[in-house]
Amino acid sequence: MKLQFKIIIAVSLIISSNSYSSLKILCLHGGGGSAASFNAMPGMQDLIDELPQLEFLFVDSPLPSGIWYDDPPSKENPTQDRSWANDSILFLDSFVEANGPFYGLLGYSQGVPMALVYLAQSETHFDKIFLFNGYLPETHLGLLELIDEAKPFEQQTMIFLARNDIFFELGLSLKSKFANFTEIISESSGHFLPQKSDSVFTDTIQFFNAETSLRNYKLRIFSSQNMLDWNLINETSVNSDHEILFLKAEIE
Repeated sequence: MKLQFKIIIAVSLIISSNSYSSLKILCLHGGGGSAASFNAMPGMQDLIDELPQLEFLFVDSPLPSGIWYDDPPSKENPTQDRSWANDSILFLDSFVEANGPFYGLLGYSQGVPMALVYLAQSETHFDKIFLFNGYLPETHLGLLELIDEAKPFEQQTMIFLARNDIFFELGLSLKSKFANFTEIISESSGHFLPQKSDSVFTDTIQFFNAETSLRNYKLRIFSSQNMLDWNLINETSVNSDHEILFLKAEIE
């Protein structure tokens, strides 16, 4: 019997960490709002004043009336459609491609559940997440399924809530979706970002300024039959808190 041996595949690993020419934060406004109204909010202006090293980019929802996804027919009749927010997901993907990369993702009010759905469905990487006055999409069961399938999110996340916010109780469930979170609670901010006069404002600034320990690496796997011509066959992201990362690939 004549035995033949053939190399089926060769693998090359290319690992590169994310780099940023500037630290951009993608900002998602609340339902019924706009990029301009969110930018002009007093608490947001206080953030911008205190964080000159960050570049806050505000984006308008692609849907009418400034919403990120349509309301359900009624609270008693939640939606089941997992593609309910697809128009906004595709729009944000295009915006990120044209304006990124982004260091952080910031959501306010309905921008918070939209941020979670986007994290669950997009391949876009963010080092940090900032969530203000938000809640889970509990009247959209299909969207909630997407979030639950992707949890726990590993990015360092700040969750800001206010006890006198109508959404406070709903917002307390947000932390169940994150592995690394800091929850900050104001006694008086209402349904708004905290201003400089709020006693917890400095806590939010400290979170923005804290170094992220989690690094993102891009892993690309190539195949070749002659060691000269390489074809990309797979690509994924790997998170690690180490600056140097060694990976091993095995072929069966």
